[in-house]
Amino acid sequence: MATSYLEIYTRAMSMLKSPLLSRLQQNDLQTYAVIMGQYLDTGITFYNPNAETFTRVNNSSSDENGFQDFTGDGTTLVFPLTDLPLTTNDVIFEVKIDDIVVNGYKYDELANSIVFDIAPILDANIEVTWLIVGAFVSITNEDITLLSLATCLAWALQIQNDELDIDRSLNDTGDFRQHANATTTTAKFNWVKHFEELYHRALSKADWRPTLRRRR
Repeated sequence: MATSYLEIYTRAMSMLKSPLLSRLQQNDLQTYAVIMGQYLDTGITFYNPNAETFTRVNNSSSDENGFQDFTGDGTTLVFPLTDLPLTTNDVIFEVKIDDIVVNGYKYDELANSIVFDIAPILDANIEVTWLIVGAFVSITNEDITLLSLATCLAWALQIQNDELDIDRSLNDTGDFRQHANATTTTAKFNWVKHFEELYHRALSKADWRPTLRRRR
């Protein structure tokens, strides 16, 4: 059974303490998925313990974006998405009417259509964008846990690197030399250490390791 990238993101978010990612998850799911996908991509590069796992994790479908626009006529409620391929993957939609994001619609999966609660007015510009979320074809529960931890580690490393880049930039100008708060900087390094320890601890206990198989 396929495992959506969203499942990896959900497990990672249970461990991350990021108000920005939480706000994106609540308010802009497409952008959230794109950003989390970048962390997952980095995390996958950490997770390559053997050929079997490499094959399993790389048997996946990538995110796929799409767009279709319509013009309202004041009466039509149903707009078929002829450009959206049929898929079993999760799909995240964003619908705008005259450049304003709206929520008064549902997606009819059987008809592959957007159905509005109220018909868009005459000549309204309707824009439907979608993100078909990637999925792993067949990974184990341990893969899911380890990929979630690897995603967290990728996030922590990015936060740490951003902090270091800011510090270098400000210090190079000769201004704001006291910008970096020692406590905040230490916390960012602790995040990396924390997720490294969690990841490697879980990796060392993984039952798929050939050494453990041979012991059975």
